[in-house]
Amino acid sequence: MSKIKITAIITLILSTLIIVNVSSQSNKLMSTPGRVLGNSPSNIRNGGLVAQSGDWIYYSNSSDEWGLLYKVKTDGTQKTKLTDYPVKFINVLDEWVYFSDNLFNEISYLIKIKTDGTNQTIISEEPAYGVILNDNWIYYSNRFIYRMDKDGGNKSKIA
Repeated sequence: MSKIKITAIITLILSTLIIVNVSSQSNKLMSTPGRVLGNSPSNIRNGGLVAQSGDWIYYSNSSDEWGLLYKVKTDGTQKTKLTDYPVKFINVLDEWVYFSDNLFNEISYLIKIKTDGTNQTIISEEPAYGVILNDNWIYYSNRFIYRMDKDGGNKSKIA
């Protein structure tokens, strides 16, 4: 075999081992007992358009005015509209739905609303991307990575 073929095979094997190792570490992270997330990191990476809590699915309905927030039972019944504006980065935790509004050409706010659609509260009036909840903290990016408590207090830049 030529040196190029051997190098290519070794590179392929090492790449595969790295991917498998990272994937297995990611699964360990997600299954850590006591860890409470509002959504999965892989879903948030794809815009966080769906989240499930118990028997309810919360989703950004792309077929209804650019992605308004809805909830529906896992059996497909009781579809309910929760917002009149588009949303992304949906997280559900402790009877609250957290998300970033998705208004085009406008500032995106970080918002929370009760799972029944009441008590809408703006948590932060600055753009928030990649929003994810972990226990009592909200993490998001806006050029840097920030952390704040679930009511918007104790905000700090962490990276």
